[in-house]
Amino acid sequence: AGDDETLLKPVLNSLDNLVSGL
Repeated sequence: AGDDETLLKPVLNSLDNLVSGL
């Protein structure tokens, strides 16, 4: 579970950046 969170963190960050780009 911990590893999944670590992997999802950058993914969510990237999505946040994409949304900000819109």
